[in-house]
Formats: sequence, C-alpha cells, structure tokens
Amino acid sequence: MPAGARRMRASKFRNVGFCGRAGAFSPRPAFPPDFFCTKELSIIVHLIADLHLGASVNKPMQVFGPEWDNHTEKIRREWLARVDAQDTVFLPGDLSWGIDLQEALADFLFLDALPGKKILSKGNHDYWWTTVSKMQNFLLAHGITSIDFLHNNAYAAEGMIFCGAKGYQWDAQQSAAQNEKLINREAMRLELSLERGAALRGSLPGYEHAELIALLHYPPVSPGQKSRRLLEILLKYGVRRCFYGHIHGPGKATAVTGLYEGVEFSLISADFLSFCPQKLNKTVSF
Repeated sequence: MPAGARRMRASKFRNVGFCGRAGAFSPRPAFPPDFFCTKELSIIVHLIADLHLGASVNKPMQVFGPEWDNHTEKIRREWLARVDAQDTVFLPGDLSWGIDLQEALADFLFLDALPGKKILSKGNHDYWWTTVSKMQNFLLAHGITSIDFLHNNAYAAEGMIFCGAKGYQWDAQQSAAQNEKLINREAMRLELSLERGAALRGSLPGYEHAELIALLHYPPVSPGQKSRRLLEILLKYGVRRCFYGHIHGPGKATAVTGLYEGVEFSLISADFLSFCPQKLNKTVSF
C-alpha cells in the first residue's frame, strides 16, 4: 500500500521532549507548537542509523562494500516508499560527514525534505554536533522544522518511550583513564535519558506501563568487548529492546543480535537494513 494511503485510522503518538528540571515537560518554544505536544500525530515509528550523508564532503563509503554505491539515492527511494508525513523516524548516529553545521547543512536539507519527523542522536562521526540549542537554532534559521535531537531527554510514541545516548566502545589508542572518562560520561547520559523516560510514565496518560526502548550508536555488546556499565544501566531500567548502529562491512555478520542477558539487541545500520527504514513492531517478541 502506498505510504500516503495509510492515514485513514486514528493514531496514538506523543512526541514530548523532556527538558529542564524534573517534572518540567515544556516544549522548546523555538519549534512549531504542533511539534512538541501530546496531540495525536503519528501511527508508525521507524528506525535507521548511519546514513553517512556527504553532500558537501567527498567521503565514499564503498570501502564497506558495493552496496554503498549511490547510497543517498537508495535512502531517498526506500524512505519515500515506507515513511509518511505523519510518521516519526529515529536515527541513532552518523547522519552526516560534515565537519560543522554549515558543512552538514545540505544533508539536513536532504533529510528535512523527506517525509516524517526525524529525531537524531549522536554518532562517533557526527563532528558537526554541538549543543542542542545551537543545533535547533541553526536548523530553524534555515527553515528546517522536521528535525530534532535525542540528547539527555526522552520521547514517547505509540505507547513506547524512546531513550538513548551515543554509547562507547573501549579504544585501544586511548589511555585507560580516558576510556574510563568517556564510558562514564556516556553511562551518565544514558541513565539520565532513561530516568526521564521513566518519568514520562508518570506524566502521560496511557503511558503508565510503557516500554522503555534504548537507542545507542555503539553496540553495548560485541564479539570483542562488552560495555558492562551500559548493560547494567539497561537492566536497571528494565529495557528489553536496544537498537544500535555503527557496524558496517564484514562486522555485520558477527554483530550481536537477539537476546543477551534478557535484552534483545538489534543492528539498524543503514547498510544492514538495505537502506530501508525499519518499522518498529510495538510487540516485544519474547
């Protein structure tokens, strides 16, 4: 069925950015009033990470395989076939190769022109990332209103609550002290997001028992290592599903997918999904 023909039934979507002090669920005023609200806006949520757009940067991705040939057009085609204007798409990291916001602008405009609302979180190659207020103001200054950010906050949609952070993997080129500093920072951000997600359960009617879904860029568990600190935070908040990106090329074959210590892990990097945004099933499969 064409995407545009799916919108005949009632929807249940709450897109609420949690910001400020505990209990303050105020919309960010710079954005249109119907973007951050509790009215019914969406009936489908999609996930896809690692678009690696490079309209202003010559950064070919074919090093990870021939499937990356003309990948921007593949993203456009598959997105248009699946995502409608009233849908929401979460994108956990590595959106653009731009080194700063100005260099990433063409990629933001590409994304903004696609249907749906887009919620971005940070990846290891998002060098353009700065403070949320600076990013929001930059987008608004260029007429971009369909994009916002998952960063130290949480979003509620379709009876589910979405939380997340970049995550971290141990880097052998860094000192032990630096690795500990970075993992502690990401653990703090993940826990803050999950805390705010849990708080949404108490403030949104119908979300009292909503599932907390974690979106990370780095995999918390991989064949080579395990981020025990991040895994313990997921377990502490009862997260049953965690979606991550970052993995490309041969690594996709050995990526951890399925149940691990009671959490179902799913890889959603763009090439793993054949550049098709994945529709999220509201029902936990286990």
